[in-house]
Amino acid sequence: MRSSPCVRSSGSPLECAIFHRVRRQLFIGCISFFLSLAAILPAGAADGYRDAMRRLVIELAAHAKGLNPRFAVITQNGNALFEGPVDTPLKAAYLAAIDGVAQESLRFGDPETGMRTAAATTAYLLPILQHLRAQGKTILTIDYCDRPTQISEIFAANGQEKFISFVAPTQALDGIPLYSRKRGFFSPLPVETLAQARNFLYLINPETYSTKADFIGALRQQDFDLLVIDADFGDGSLGVADLKELAHKKNGARRLVFAYLSIGEAENYRSYWRPEWNRLRPEWIESENPQWKGDFRVKYWDPAWKSILFGRAASYLDRLVAAGFDGVYLDTVDTFYYFEDLSTRPPQAEQGK
Repeated sequence: MRSSPCVRSSGSPLECAIFHRVRRQLFIGCISFFLSLAAILPAGAADGYRDAMRRLVIELAAHAKGLNPRFAVITQNGNALFEGPVDTPLKAAYLAAIDGVAQESLRFGDPETGMRTAAATTAYLLPILQHLRAQGKTILTIDYCDRPTQISEIFAANGQEKFISFVAPTQALDGIPLYSRKRGFFSPLPVETLAQARNFLYLINPETYSTKADFIGALRQQDFDLLVIDADFGDGSLGVADLKELAHKKNGARRLVFAYLSIGEAENYRSYWRPEWNRLRPEWIESENPQWKGDFRVKYWDPAWKSILFGRAASYLDRLVAAGFDGVYLDTVDTFYYFEDLSTRPPQAEQGK
């Protein structure tokens, strides 16, 4: 059960009521600011595809926080959205809308060979993440390797930056890492906010668990501060009762549970996917991602896609909030690169020249 800030303070009931009223009014003001920006800024500017993604995240975050002011938002990759003048209204609103940023392969990115991420790539990403950390954002990193020396190097380097590390042996993201068994890895302290997290588990492929009960049971035996998981299991979804079980570490302390959500690609194994789309896809669904079977890029600015993501009781995000998730982990934010590439490709007849 969540603790109210007033439970841990010595304030009177009147002071508590005033505190909550002020916080609510401030939050409503922020939502109005975000939504007004989304409405007035031009969609067809030179930075159009990036601005469209910024707007989507701003609108999504504002809607979720309107339902639950404590709900947190993490975006993965797509850090080009932070580039350029920081005083642009839309970029400032985008930064304000999110609580954390996750970066894949900051230091190691090839799970098969253990190859280190190119130095130039790390050199490009690191200052962006350092700046975001200085702005108060929680930074999560996901690297792919399985060598103990490399894992130690990742934790040491990210620890100096105050980044939170997760290392997976493969991109399947289907298991609990062995390094978490190391004595002293976990903290016994409760975690009420994302900023308090010191470690996390990124497990979005639960297919190795035969039943939902097995999956929930395995997570209940872990002391991670933050779980990032898929809200769907088999033909169903995790519900309120499941989230109550997952809301505490093995040691009994409170922790956070975030749900994975792809916002730049539609997945044909989700409940929102209609069978007729396998024969004839709507205009806003683009080509299949060749690296991930069943994932289709979408025109993420299209109202039809947005209504699937949020805004109705049956929308994906609304159901996550209702189930009791503490936040959402937004993937495929970097789909804007795909559309930018399409817009700069030469005509088909000229591609062979």
